[in-house]
Amino acid sequence: MRAARLWFGLPPAMVCLADVVLTLSGQPSAYWGGDYGAAVDVNPLALHALAWHPAAFGVGAAAWLVTVVAVLALVPAPWARALGLVVTFFHGVGAATWLVRWGVVGWVAAVALLVLAERLLAFSWARGGTALRRRSDAP
Repeated sequence: MRAARLWFGLPPAMVCLADVVLTLSGQPSAYWGGDYGAAVDVNPLALHALAWHPAAFGVGAAAWLVTVVAVLALVPAPWARALGLVVTFFHGVGAATWLVRWGVVGWVAAVALLVLAERLLAFSWARGGTALRRRSDAP
């Protein structure tokens, strides 16, 4: 039953990964030249990790992602859906803020990312819900 809820982790995981990649790609050239104090991010935890080292940011993001997916697998389905929605939304907005810096193309990409995130949520909820029903109907 809990394994079916792993589907609820798909949207947060995918959108979080997009946010992480876009965050790293959005860092200024000084950052990549070794001046980690030049890191840019609105999230204070991410900024602190980025200012320490890009690897610290990556490890922190991986730990966050594993924690979120584990919690989604352990909590009741309604809570998993709600938490998955919130995490997906905030990482989607975070990723979109990096995209809009590219002008019109970035705005189109940001809207596409948010639509894709919504579609991933609908898909994962259907898969997670279907899998839950099948398991509960089994003798």
